[in-house]
Amino acid sequence: MKKIILIILMLLSFEIANAQIYPMSIGPELSYKFGISTVTTPLGRKNGLGFSKIPDVGLAYYLPMSQNYNLGLLTNISYSNYSYIIKNANISSDDYAFHHSYLVISPNFYARGVILGFGIGIPLSANYDGVEIKTSTMKTMVELKLGGEISLYEDETGRLNFFVLGHYMLSDIFDNFVKNDPLNNILATDEPINTKHNPRTASINLGFNFVFNLTGVTFEEVQE
Repeated sequence: MKKIILIILMLLSFEIANAQIYPMSIGPELSYKFGISTVTTPLGRKNGLGFSKIPDVGLAYYLPMSQNYNLGLLTNISYSNYSYIIKNANISSDDYAFHHSYLVISPNFYARGVILGFGIGIPLSANYDGVEIKTSTMKTMVELKLGGEISLYEDETGRLNFFVLGHYMLSDIFDNFVKNDPLNNILATDEPINTKHNPRTASINLGFNFVFNLTGVTFEEVQE
């Protein structure tokens, strides 16, 4: 976690030193996420780091709120993937890789390269090791987001950005986990399963977006 915070601070310092005033803009984004469940597993299981099978894809929209500083609202709509692993604590090779996909809407506050906001996700699909999980057993996802973004390239058309985001789920993944635990009768536990074992993930997301300027302001005019 300290390394992630250090990366965000480095991105922030670079962005402040090099930033121009960004106009209203919109464009596609592509990213990749990996994560782990932060909830203590029942005895007999343990958590492991999972990597998404496919990247996240979405759309980013930036609305400036200041003429003198890069402060604004950054809204993202994306097809987002969250992954984690549940392991057999007694057999090292007995792992179950979970993958959950959501349609996520994220309103964020953008301040000179720092991104802070939250996401609301509607379950679209889920599986573990290719075994389908019914989305009717999953809750609507709510998460906090914190990260940083820097501009790698800018011209009169728009800008290419690189971002690092940390995601932390505030909501449990499953509805009625005691009943809907996908590993019921598959991976035994040494204690009864209860609601406190319902997974929630913490994830790191690395990606790029290219946003197109929507105003008539040229890159040269912005620099002036």
